[in-house]
Amino acid sequence: MTLFSFQPANITLIWLPSGIGLVMVLTWGLKAVPFVVLPDFLANFPGLLEGRPWSSAVFHTSISTIADTLAPLLATQLMGRFMKEGVQDAKDLIWFLLYGCAIPVGLSSTLLSLNLLTGHYIESAAVFDFIKMLFFADCLGILLVYQIYIGWPDAKSLVWRPYQTLVGVGILLAFLLMAGVSTKQWWTYYLILPALVIAAFEINLFYIATLSSLSMLAMILTTAHGLGPFIADDPQEANAEMMAYVISAVLTIFGLSLQNSQLHRTENDKRKAEQEAQHDPMTEILNRRAFMPLLQQSYEHAQAHGSTYSVAILDIDDFKSINDRYGHAAGDMVIKHMASTIQKYCPEQGYAARIGGEEFAILLPNTHAIEAYQRMEQIRIDFMDTLTPCEDGQLVAATVSIGIACYQGQSGANQVLGDADAALYRAKGSGRNQVLCSP
Repeated sequence: MTLFSFQPANITLIWLPSGIGLVMVLTWGLKAVPFVVLPDFLANFPGLLEGRPWSSAVFHTSISTIADTLAPLLATQLMGRFMKEGVQDAKDLIWFLLYGCAIPVGLSSTLLSLNLLTGHYIESAAVFDFIKMLFFADCLGILLVYQIYIGWPDAKSLVWRPYQTLVGVGILLAFLLMAGVSTKQWWTYYLILPALVIAAFEINLFYIATLSSLSMLAMILTTAHGLGPFIADDPQEANAEMMAYVISAVLTIFGLSLQNSQLHRTENDKRKAEQEAQHDPMTEILNRRAFMPLLQQSYEHAQAHGSTYSVAILDIDDFKSINDRYGHAAGDMVIKHMASTIQKYCPEQGYAARIGGEEFAILLPNTHAIEAYQRMEQIRIDFMDTLTPCEDGQLVAATVSIGIACYQGQSGANQVLGDADAALYRAKGSGRNQVLCSP
């Protein structure tokens, strides 16, 4: 506590154990209580023992420990009831300040001060100032620790470019702090906040919270040793200025980081939804919804540039018999086998999709009928020669029929697809397990 106490008035500027205690209770619940109680008792007892009987010191230390433990327990209960989703975005900060800081810390600070008053450790005239000091020191400790705790799940999601930004911002912040101390030009401290604001849009929550907390701790430490931009003749005034700046800075960075994280989550959810909407969940290749626009684009491109493309439709032969004989689970495995075989031979510029139950389609841009036929033959032979292993150990043999159509000036994309479907119908009607091209 002495390290972060403003001398000679002995004003505690920050109390980090309040934030650590909250995080421990949030993480481990009641199991964390002994790890909060014992260190708190051992830290407070020597100071309360000075010039006092053991019994009195033990009593008042116990009351202080109970008050300190009450804060994280009450905060956890209030947040669990009124903030079930925790702190997700900037608007949740208001409720976190109320339920995680103001109410529990206000209560514990009052109990602590009254305990010290009844034990004659402080004078009655100093009670209000003591409550205020404890309140702001505890709240600041909670803010600095909790924002790191919230960002911890993102700690491993640092890619190269944000890593470079992280290192650069860390060096800049260290330079601003050291420049202020070495030259006594304290205006450099006011550049820390804009640097953190800019970094908040590039670095994930955990790392920006860590940089923010370390920077604010450095500023508090400087103030505690009578240095920095917040020094005034009245220690209470200096403390108030420092608290106002640090709390405002922390909340600003925390809020921006939360909004940035929320934006990234929204974008990721949107991409995931689009991915799921365009892909078949069983085979993970494109579905009909995604395939048809690609087919139209290829048609329009071929018309505009005088190029060509081929479309193939593939249908697993006698699929109903496979389901009836081996079961639907085996049928699903055959479908997955068909999809993997298609992907094996589909070129990088091609598109494969599952457009029906056991029906697939392949779009081959800039591909003539002969090349398309050769690729489809590879798929047909590979699929025929490779048995499908099933979960129950059975090996299922299956074949596929394929129809191909090449763009030759047809009146629409659907007509090209229809020509491929007609070729597939002929392949089915003339014995299956073959590849036929549209005339």
